Amino acid sequence: MGSSTGGSLSSVNRTSSPLWILNLTTMNDTLPIPSAGDAVEPVIPDYIFFGVTIMYSILFIIGVSGNVLVIFVVWRNRDMRNSTNLFLTNLSVSDLMVIRICMPSALLEFYCKDVWHLGEAMCEYLYTCHSISNIKYMPFFAC
Repeated sequence: MGSSTGGSLSSVNRTSSPLWILNLTTMNDTLPIPSAGDAVEPVIPDYIFFGVTIMYSILFIIGVSGNVLVIFVVWRNRDMRNSTNLFLTNLSVSDLMVIRICMPSALLEFYCKDVWHLGEAMCEYLYTCHSISNIKYMPFFAC
């Protein structure tokens, strides 16, 4: 292709590795050459972090406001206090707990992948909270 004496980025060195690696003559001592067995962790682009943060924020705001409105409407109107609406109010309270506790911790887990910053007790509490949130919809599936 081209000689590596010019130090250009367009020259490719095929002899040092089976992978095609750019021959950066000014930085070739500082860049490690990956072998075939090395695992390379993918780098998540910034727009993914921004998009996930925006989506979590939108879901958080909609979830909190919707569930608070359900609780407020059932609490405010006596005609709506029947067994079905009280059950839906109970689901709204449970959803508020999940939204307020599980969503921020999931976002933190997205940003800090391999490190858990919230402690052992919070880890077990979140596991229980996720389990309860999955079980609470079982009566709807039985109907």
